[in-house]
Amino acid sequence: MLMYTDASGDPQYNTIAEGIGIKGEWIQLANRNYMIPSGASDLQLYVETAETTNNFYIDEAIGAVEGTYILGAGEARDIIPGDVSFDESMAWYFQ
Repeated sequence: MLMYTDASGDPQYNTIAEGIGIKGEWIQLANRNYMIPSGASDLQLYVETAETTNNFYIDEAIGAVEGTYILGAGEARDIIPGDVSFDESMAWYFQ
């Protein structure tokens, strides 16, 4: 969630990303197309739960300019056993 003050001085709240977590599992929240609204000031980023008061950890938070590619952001990747470089090949193994 992004809380900010708009150009007219009113507080606003925008959902950036949502997900359903599974106990004991990691979840990635990402939105590769989110733009901070024009005229926004006093920005605050926060993560909250919708229905519970469980404890959780945030491992990493990244904000970047348009066009920045962040590996894994917002897309599921098939894991290929042995693909240690995540280039979707095992060419190193067969050399």
